[in-house]
Amino acid sequence: MINWDAHFREDKDAAMFGAEVMPDKITHMTPEEAIKALSDGYKSVTGYRPNKLVLGLLAAQSALETANWQSGIHNYNFGNFKATSSDKYIQYFGCGEIIDGVSQNYPAGDPHCVFAAYPDAASGAAAYIRGLKNRSNWWNGLQTKTAAGFIKGLTTPPAYFTANPATYLNTLEQRLVTYQPLANKYAGSLITALFGLAIGGGLWYGYNRLEKVK
Repeated sequence: MINWDAHFREDKDAAMFGAEVMPDKITHMTPEEAIKALSDGYKSVTGYRPNKLVLGLLAAQSALETANWQSGIHNYNFGNFKATSSDKYIQYFGCGEIIDGVSQNYPAGDPHCVFAAYPDAASGAAAYIRGLKNRSNWWNGLQTKTAAGFIKGLTTPPAYFTANPATYLNTLEQRLVTYQPLANKYAGSLITALFGLAIGGGLWYGYNRLEKVK
C-alpha cells in the first residue's frame, strides 16, 4: 500500500528545499575509499590536502557518524548533515537525537529526518568538508588538530551533535587510533599546504593589482 502521507511530505519538502528526492540507500565504503575521498574533498574545497592530524580527525568523526562507512552512510552523506536549501538532493531515513537530555527516535517520514543526499563519494565528501568550513567554530576546532579541540568546536553553538560530549569524544578518540594510519597515507605535507596558501594568496594579490590597473 502506498503511504500517501509520506509521499505528500516528500513532495512538500522537495518543493521547500528546491531539491530532488533520492531513495534512501546505504552506500558502503571501505575505510581506504572513504579516507581517500575525504582527502580529495578537502583539496577540492581548500586547494590543498589536509595534514595527517586534520585528516585523522575528519576520518574519525565521519566514521563515528556513519558506523564506519557501513550501515550508517546514506547516499554518501559523510557527516549525516540535515538538508538545507542549497542541497540539490534530499533523502529520508529514520534517526535518533537527544533533546533536552532525552533520547528521541524518529521515523523516516518525520520532519527531523530530512537529510542531504549525494550521487557519488566525491560530491559527498566535498560537501562534508564545506559544511564544516561554513561554521567557523567547527572549522577552527578541526584546525586545532586535537580531538578535544575539535569537540569543543563542534559543541559550540550552533552545535554539530546533541550527544553527550564526553561520550562523543571518547568514541572519536577510539576511531582516531583505528584510522590514523590510513589518514597518514592520504594526507598532504605541511610544505604542500603552505605552497597552496601562497599560490592562492599570490593569485588574489595579482587579481587585485589587475583590478586597480583597470
